[in-house]
Amino acid sequence: MTPNVYVSEVDALARFRSALADFGARTIDRIVEVKAGLAELDRWIADREQHWENEIRSRSNTVNSLDAALRDCMSAPEPRPCHHIAADLTHAQSDLRDAEEALRCCRAWLTRISEAGADFRRAAAMMESAVDGPLTQGVSMLRRAHKDVQDYLSNTTRRTVP
Repeated sequence: MTPNVYVSEVDALARFRSALADFGARTIDRIVEVKAGLAELDRWIADREQHWENEIRSRSNTVNSLDAALRDCMSAPEPRPCHHIAADLTHAQSDLRDAEEALRCCRAWLTRISEAGADFRRAAAMMESAVDGPLTQGVSMLRRAHKDVQDYLSNTTRRTVP
C-alpha cells in the first residue's frame, strides 16, 4: 500500500449520490405531474364529448321542429310564405352538421389522447420501477461506498500521522 496516495474528491461520491437521489425524486415528481395533467385532459375531453352529444340532441330537436313547421306551412289550405322557415331549417341543419363534425373531431382526439396516455403510462411505469429499483439500489451502494472510503481514509490517516 502506497502511503503517498492523495485523495481529494471523496466527497464527489456523496455529491453524485445526492444528485442521483435528487434526479430520482424529481423524475417521480414529474411523472406524477404528467399523470395528473393527462387525467385532467381526459376529463376535459370527456366533458367536451358530452357537450357535443348534448348539442347534437338539442340541434336535432330544432331541425325536427323546423321540419315539422315547414311541412305544416306548406300543407296549409291557404298559401302562406314559408321561405323564412325553410331558411331557418337550412341554418339549423348546418348547425347540426357542425356539431356532428365537432363530436367526430372530439372523439378522434379522445382516441389519440387515450393512446398517448397509455403509451406514457407504460413508459412511466418502467421509469418508476427503474427509480424504485436500480436507481435506489445505486444510491444505497454509493452511500455505502462513500462511507467505506471515508472510513478507509480516516483509518489510513490515523496510521500515517506521526
